[in-house]
Amino acid sequence: MSEDSGIMIFGEVRGGKLDSVTTELLGGGRRLALRLGQELFCLLVGSDVAGLAQEVVAFGADKVYVVTDSLLKEYQPDAYLAVTEKVVGQVKPQVFLLGQSDI
Repeated sequence: MSEDSGIMIFGEVRGGKLDSVTTELLGGGRRLALRLGQELFCLLVGSDVAGLAQEVVAFGADKVYVVTDSLLKEYQPDAYLAVTEKVVGQVKPQVFLLGQSDI
């Protein structure tokens, strides 16, 4: 993958399900990705979130990055930020979208 390409969404999970802000961002991200001729990625962080990857793809993501660990079961700003920073640094999306929420 070339540097700085793609649109990445931060996927929020609540109660074991995709949060509505994630599905909204995937819709907007898909339109932006099509307009820019880019791929759409989604990052899922948490515990036992891997099973949601197919649902994310069904909502329009081309690729899903999953970081799962029992230590990420509860939202912890420092841990989530560290994971997000690492993945974004490796993938290098052109655009990173996240919802305006308590996460």
